Amino acid sequence: MLLDEEQNAYLADFGIAKNLEQGNSHSITEGDALIGSLAYISPEQILAEPVKPQSDIYCLGIMLYEMLTGHKPFSEPTHIAYIQQHLQESLPSLQEHNPDLPMVLDNVIHQATARSIDDRFSDVPALLTAFQNVMPVNNGAGSEAPIAVPLCWQPCSSSLFLER
Repeated sequence: MLLDEEQNAYLADFGIAKNLEQGNSHSITEGDALIGSLAYISPEQILAEPVKPQSDIYCLGIMLYEMLTGHKPFSEPTHIAYIQQHLQESLPSLQEHNPDLPMVLDNVIHQATARSIDDRFSDVPALLTAFQNVMPVNNGAGSEAPIAVPLCWQPCSSSLFLER
């Protein structure tokens, strides 16, 4: 993540970005080697299936889980076991690591990280809207209301742009 002088955050990808407009969406490997970070790689990337914008939503869901809990959802002693978790398991509940988070937030994270690409959010704005609708904030009066985080999404080159 990059920050500019006004503290706007930019989520950038410097090396494994894929240009989906080139029509080569099946080839996510080089020399038949899997390319990507095992902590964040989507099931379709592991299986060398076509990638879509929802592949990035899976990765973003994993990042949100990690940011909310301070833990990666999956951790196994071998690369194969790690890959199997992405392919076969749902993410653990957020409350396992942070019991103060609302259970409805699990629904958002689980939809973002659904194993089937068709079950994920259609785009980043839909994910952000769902996240904002369930994320609690304490307004100081002892009650909780949905958080009002002014986030927007704009595609720019091969990266996502989140503006505070």
